[in-house]
Amino acid sequence: MFLSQGVLEEMDTPLVILAGGRATRLGPLSEDRPKFLVDVGLNQRFADVQLAWASEQGFWDVVLSVGYRGKQIEEYCGDGSRYGVRLRYAYDGAEPLGTGGAVKRAFRRPPDRVAVLYGDTLLALDCSEVIRKAKRLGSYVLMTVLADPNEAHIRNAELRGDKVTYSKSAPKQTWRHIDYGFLVLCRAFIEEIPKTVPLDLSEPLERASAAGRCDGYLATEHFWEINTPEALAAFRRRFGQG
Repeated sequence: MFLSQGVLEEMDTPLVILAGGRATRLGPLSEDRPKFLVDVGLNQRFADVQLAWASEQGFWDVVLSVGYRGKQIEEYCGDGSRYGVRLRYAYDGAEPLGTGGAVKRAFRRPPDRVAVLYGDTLLALDCSEVIRKAKRLGSYVLMTVLADPNEAHIRNAELRGDKVTYSKSAPKQTWRHIDYGFLVLCRAFIEEIPKTVPLDLSEPLERASAAGRCDGYLATEHFWEINTPEALAAFRRRFGQG
């Protein structure tokens, strides 16, 4: 149901979910709540689906990075026990941190590796396999990518062998892949993220790519997202439950 593949094992890697978005493109559908809490069925919100997916993937230590209406998220999701995970919260504070600042401030001292997921997508992926590859390669950063024929998405990555060339700011027309939305970051990568905020995570990812330090994993199935009214309607048809 939640797009997991195969028998998944308990993770020793924590998961950071970037759930601080305002969801401006959803318009009135998210006026009274953050995107993470948008209704996707009569009795469930996106948070319910994504956190159940995270538990099925084997994650038990999950950090929700929240900003806009973050208290609503904490009040709704609680300690995570009903999803089978331990939830902790990292708040932006007085100013938005951006996705890069949010990752940097999610931990006082980062563990050896951290998995990162955007809080508006559901992926068809075996995350344990991705993390095993990152460990095997000793990756500074490992990015999942997808060969995507959808012209609505900007192809911002190119996978060759085990290496990804990536740029959000200046993608090449010849590139064939998009950032799939699941990253594995080592401690050094997080510690080297600048403290300047707001900071988009794409900036340190581009630097890692330019230095030849961005490994890749090829996803084969498309993802589901909720960032536009049309995408949300399709998500509700696929995953909504009464």
